[in-house]
Amino acid sequence: MKISIKIIGIFFVGWLLSCQKQPINNQKLSLEWGNVVNVPEKEIFTSDFILKNTTNELVDNDQWAIYFNFVREIIKSSPEVLIEHINGDLYKMTPTKMFKEQRDRDSIVISFEAKYWATSVSDAPQGPFIVFKNHENKILFKENIAYTILPFDHSKLKRKQEDNMPVADANWHYNQNNKLINLAKKDLPKIIPSPVYFKTFDTEIKLARNTTIYYQEEFKNEAQNTIEFLENNFAFKSVSKEFSNQKEKGIYLLKDITIDSKEGYQLNIDKEKIIIKAKGSAGIFYGIQSLTALFPLDNGKEIVLQKTIIEDYPRFVYRGMHLDVARHFQPKEMVKRLIKQMAFYKLNTLHFHLTDDEGWRLEIPALPELTKIGGVRSFESEKGIAPSFGSGVDRNSNGSGYYSKEDFIEILKYAQKHHVEVIPEIDMPGHIRAGIKAMKYRYDRLMVEENKAEAERFLLQDLDDQSEYSSVQRWNDNVLNPCLESTYTFIDTVVDELIKMYQEANVTLTTIHTGGDEVPDGVWEKSSICENIKGDKKNALSEIFITRFNEILKSKGLRTAGWEEIALKKVKGKFEVNHDLDKENLQPYIWNSIWGSDMQDVSYRLANAGYDVVLSNVTNLYFDLAYEKHPEEVGYYWGGYVNTKKAYEFTPENIPNCAYEDQYGNEITKESMKNFVSLTEEGKKHVLGIQGQLWSENAFTPEITEYLIYPKLIGLAERAWAKQPNWARISDKKERLKWMNIDWNVFVNQLAKNELPRLERNHINYRVPPVGLQLIGNELYANTAFPGLEIYYTTDGSEPDEKDILYTKPFPFDKTKKYGFRVKGGKEKWSRSSYFN
Repeated sequence: MKISIKIIGIFFVGWLLSCQKQPINNQKLSLEWGNVVNVPEKEIFTSDFILKNTTNELVDNDQWAIYFNFVREIIKSSPEVLIEHINGDLYKMTPTKMFKEQRDRDSIVISFEAKYWATSVSDAPQGPFIVFKNHENKILFKENIAYTILPFDHSKLKRKQEDNMPVADANWHYNQNNKLINLAKKDLPKIIPSPVYFKTFDTEIKLARNTTIYYQEEFKNEAQNTIEFLENNFAFKSVSKEFSNQKEKGIYLLKDITIDSKEGYQLNIDKEKIIIKAKGSAGIFYGIQSLTALFPLDNGKEIVLQKTIIEDYPRFVYRGMHLDVARHFQPKEMVKRLIKQMAFYKLNTLHFHLTDDEGWRLEIPALPELTKIGGVRSFESEKGIAPSFGSGVDRNSNGSGYYSKEDFIEILKYAQKHHVEVIPEIDMPGHIRAGIKAMKYRYDRLMVEENKAEAERFLLQDLDDQSEYSSVQRWNDNVLNPCLESTYTFIDTVVDELIKMYQEANVTLTTIHTGGDEVPDGVWEKSSICENIKGDKKNALSEIFITRFNEILKSKGLRTAGWEEIALKKVKGKFEVNHDLDKENLQPYIWNSIWGSDMQDVSYRLANAGYDVVLSNVTNLYFDLAYEKHPEEVGYYWGGYVNTKKAYEFTPENIPNCAYEDQYGNEITKESMKNFVSLTEEGKKHVLGIQGQLWSENAFTPEITEYLIYPKLIGLAERAWAKQPNWARISDKKERLKWMNIDWNVFVNQLAKNELPRLERNHINYRVPPVGLQLIGNELYANTAFPGLEIYYTTDGSEPDEKDILYTKPFPFDKTKKYGFRVKGGKEKWSRSSYFN
């Protein structure tokens, strides 16, 4: 079966720059990619493009080029074509003289060799499109090409010699799932994240359909939220009234200043009343989330509860989720769905990654070019920035888009209503190509108007800089120049515009995230305006930049956040804590926890040094990483594979206690941990909390974005809010795993019986894990990662649905049949198919 990842509709776009006849019948042109062979001992791989064209139009016309995006570095290719790297992930393929020798062939195979490896659909070339030009170099025609990724050979997925990570096939899944036990729904805890104290009694309380919500003045918003929930889900006709006494039946939202935590709450469900007490509105809000978690999920016409007492407060003050909308734009409706789910699971911060090399996603009224150019991907540079991550030739693809000022204010208000703080990220000094190109467009326009002073006012690049560099994503022009005063004029203006939007939304802006990561070696070396900086320019100018950026923010009463690089400096080739910066106003987010990188303890080193840190560990909390090693699983895997269990088993205050294997599946030994810097008691005070990350290189659509986030986010929420589990403190690995897996078994049963149905009710596209299969004797056994979910199968190799056979017990295996299995994870949610023959 072929894997169709990004088949873009083929249609006639007519003529573009001339009235000449369309130079090719695109209906007869298609491209396939496959035949991947990894060579672990050399850390390279070979693969093929198969170009299908049933006419000779490509052979007879050499004025064409096929462009595509590809994250790997191509080393060499077949002599029939020339493949050139343009910039970033964009490549160009053109015919050589030898291409004409392919006349009258229906398919032309183009082999090429690239660095490292390819093991999944996310390693494949993306978004191919063809461009025809005339001899005057004018574009006659450009169009996306129908594209298919061929199946991978599972036996050829080894990346390097030390890669011992197994392919997550059905047999692997069976062994993983076989340790789990199906638990009765009635015996499961009903609230995630787990409350600090929860006690329930046999007494039943039926909530009246006209229940009144009594509130004290500052909790009016929370009362209205409760009414809306009851109306939308249970057709209740509730009203709210300002509190005067506790004589009447109803739900009471009351202030109690004796509760220590500003986000803590007490919930008491009794026969006459439901009382939620808290010090502030956030605590009341979280009490309501716990109350509604106890409500039935079937949207019935009545709510029957048990007498319950809950006392609860969060483990960490910062409980975050990062969302990248720069690589692939996400509509505001998707952002609001995320905020709603974050709030229900008691996460309180949205780290909103609004800008990057591949897109500027927020309207800045003072600088409209940022979205006019930076918010659009286009093959024509005067109309946008380069196609990336498979966005193709279409300006209206998901590579383009931005939030208007009004959109952003709407998001801010929605987040505030749900007690979620939005921290905007304007990524710099690296990762700002979209901004650089937009300001260059502005410069060129104003220079034509002979307004040099205004043209240079917001310029982000030294136009005479001949420095050569390549970023992690292979851009050679994505770093602003910190020696230009116009850089800081730009920053000051963008920050002021952000402040205005928050003020208009009546929301407090506290922090701006600068990114600050992945500044490549070689930057600024040949910039004449930076010539007075001696020695390591990158190190020195990075510090100068973050100091100036922080001064701008601090002068406006704002805190500076950034990835860990903002608080580090390089000494003799190694990163060390920079003690010379403003520790009180800098807030580093630590992503690097890759074992063997010499950075796995950098979060603790920074916290011990007095920096307030947010743990964002790639190995447990990068939700854009693939769930497992399987060719059909979307997502990168450079930091390992991250599933829901990885988020759940994270031990923030003792990272070695959740470090079991490296990104290649090799055991992390005690010996390799001997130099790990532990978190001191003082350092613990500087761990603000934890955050999940969703980078969107592979999040082509809102559906894929949600697939990658859920249900991982629920594991994150448990670790961010619930108290430290007892097993996290156990030093013996075997004993710790034993008790952790007992708790995990309860948690996955909660997911299967309660949380997946809840996500489906909220129209979330969560992932359902595939089936586990194993032949034992002559019987075929099947199981699931989430106990209790139904399994369906066919015997003819077709994809099963609910009309097919429901698996109830092992059955005799018939080798003449091909079995197809799928797990049903909701009314409309299914796992991917698994086949056995």
